[in-house]
Amino acid sequence: MTVATLETERLLMRALRIDDAEPLFPMYESPEFGRYLSMVPTTVEAMRETVQARLAEPKPPGMGNWVWLDRATGGYVGRGGIWPSIVIDRQPIEMGWFLAVDRWGRGLATEAVRAQLDHTFHDLEVPAVWATIHIDNGPSLRLAERMGFVLKGGTTLASGPHHTLVLER
Repeated sequence: MTVATLETERLLMRALRIDDAEPLFPMYESPEFGRYLSMVPTTVEAMRETVQARLAEPKPPGMGNWVWLDRATGGYVGRGGIWPSIVIDRQPIEMGWFLAVDRWGRGLATEAVRAQLDHTFHDLEVPAVWATIHIDNGPSLRLAERMGFVLKGGTTLASGPHHTLVLER
């Protein structure tokens, strides 16, 4: 079982593929986008290697990485996923989301995260999902709060201190 295709009013969220590296790369070129990330690919080839690494990580059935496509235009607007955590002790299920800077403030991340949570809790019946968010990333922290995530602690990654948050089903 691969990661499911999800649809929202404005987004098509499908499994990440190696050929997504080049169209995703412009999103990562923005300094605003990458400032809270531990590793930011600086070339299309580096982006390809990042995508390949995400695809190679072992994941339980139904979990993985999505690209978020604008249903009206087919354009790339973000990416997200669910996977066993590689940064939180005991490897609980973790969720991530990344939205292109030119799409901020339109509710697209909220729409996508809500769909990811619905899939995680209802289709996969995961009892709790975690998020790791840089302490200065106000928009992602506010989104997590709106979704019901609760602060549980913290950790330090290459990009600095992060909050660890959890949302229970």
